[in-house]
Amino acid sequence: MKPRTRLSLLRLEARDVPSSNRLFVLGENSVAVYEAQGPITGPAGPLAGQPFQQSGRLLATFDPFAGDKGSVHVATGDVTGDGVDDVVVGAGTGSTPLVRVYDGKSLLAGEVKLASEFYAYDPAFRGGVFVAVGDQDPARGAAEIITGAGASGGPHVRLFTQGTPGTFNPAGEFFAFQGDFRGGVRVATGDFNDDGRADIVCAAGPGGGPHVRVFDYFTADPLALRIASHVILDEFFAYDAGFRSGVYVVAGEFDGNNSGPEIVTTPGAKGGPHVRLWGQQGGSKLGLQSELYFGSPGTDVGYQVGAGNLGNLNGQMSFYVADGPGLIYTAALTGADQRLHAFTLRNGKIAQDTLYLPTAQTGITDEGLFIGV
Repeated sequence: MKPRTRLSLLRLEARDVPSSNRLFVLGENSVAVYEAQGPITGPAGPLAGQPFQQSGRLLATFDPFAGDKGSVHVATGDVTGDGVDDVVVGAGTGSTPLVRVYDGKSLLAGEVKLASEFYAYDPAFRGGVFVAVGDQDPARGAAEIITGAGASGGPHVRLFTQGTPGTFNPAGEFFAFQGDFRGGVRVATGDFNDDGRADIVCAAGPGGGPHVRVFDYFTADPLALRIASHVILDEFFAYDAGFRSGVYVVAGEFDGNNSGPEIVTTPGAKGGPHVRLWGQQGGSKLGLQSELYFGSPGTDVGYQVGAGNLGNLNGQMSFYVADGPGLIYTAALTGADQRLHAFTLRNGKIAQDTLYLPTAQTGITDEGLFIGV
C-alpha cells in the first residue's frame, strides 16, 4: 500500500449575520486567520483557470495555548465594540476552560494582539470549552461571548460581556439539557424569533441523543425589562434518536432571504458525512429543509461545521464542514487545504462548492479541525 497521511480538522462556529464577514478562522492546536477574497481561479498548472467559489487570504497563524496539543475551538464576532470582528478562542479537550480574545483590527494588519482572557468555568476542569458569539443587547455596541462546557462537563452554557476594556464579566448561565448529562454542549447563535437579539443554539455532545435546542435567553416582561429565563423556542433530534456520538451545529443566513437564520447540523463519530439544514417553518419553529451526503458514506470520523463568507456572497453565508480525527488524506491540490468542504444553499438545496484555501503550515494534529464564524 502507498503511504498515506492522516490529517485532521478544525472547527467552525456560527452567528446569524456577521458584522463584517471578513474573517474566517480555523483552529487546531494553533489558529489560522484568513480574510475573505471572493471567487478566484485556479493556480498555474493542471488546475489553471478552474473556478473556485470560496477563497481566502492567510493573515496570521499563532499558538494561543503554548504547550497544549488538543484542538482549540474558535469563533468570530465584534466583542470589543470597535466595529471589527474579533477572534475568540476556547481551549480544547484536555485543557483548562480558558478563553482568549484576539483583536480583529490587528489581525487584519497581520499582527496578533491579545485583547482579553478569562476562565469560563472552574480552572480545574479539563474538558475544554466551546465558544460562540452573539449580540444579546444591540444597544451595547458589542456582542457577547457564549460558552459551552466541553467533554466530561455538564451542559453548562454561560454568557460573558465586555466590562472595562480588556475584561469580560459573567452575564448569565443555564443548563441546556439535564444537569447530570456529562457529554458537554456545543453552542451557536442566531436571531430566530426576530426580536433583534441573538438566541442560543445548543447541541448535545457525546453520550446524549442528537438533541438540538434553541433558547431565547432574555425575554421581555410588561415593564420592557430583559429577564433571564432561557425559554426553549424549539427543539428537535437532528438524526436518529438512537445516535449517541453528539452533534455539531452552526447557524446563519444561508438562504439569503432574510426571513431568519437556518441551522446546519453534522454528526459526531460514527455518524457518516451527513449534512442537514433546518429552516424556519413558521415563527421560530424549524424543520428539515435539505440534506446531503458527501464524500464516502462509509467514513465515520465525525464532521465539524462552521460558517462564513469566503466567497463574498451578497446577504448570504456559506457553511463549511471539516473532517474529524482519523480520516486519511492524499494531497490533490498543491498549496490548498484539503481538509475542508464548502457548501452553499441554492434554490433551497445544499450544493457543494469548490474550495481553495491556502494551507496554513501550522502543526496538524489528530484532534480535529474547528471553524469559526
